[in-house]
Amino acid sequence: MKRWIYDFFNLLYPELCIGCESVLTTGENLLCTSCRAHLPLTNFHKTSDEKMRELFYARIDVQHVTSLFYYEKIGGSAADDSSIEIS
Repeated sequence: MKRWIYDFFNLLYPELCIGCESVLTTGENLLCTSCRAHLPLTNFHKTSDEKMRELFYARIDVQHVTSLFYYEKIGGSAADDSSIEIS
């Protein structure tokens, strides 16, 4: 019964992908399969973590650092425009 109510509500107000705003299918949460497949992977796990560790230097003590995806901060104030590029 609960699933039936959810499906009916989903017909009127479908859940949309936050990336492309297409309708999500069963099993998708926040991002559709297409958007998840196109996320830019960093592959930092294959290289030394020294460049990533520099981001946290003098802020917190870390042993190992890595990132699965690239992050781009959008919006905010002019003071938040400090972009860090790791090559």
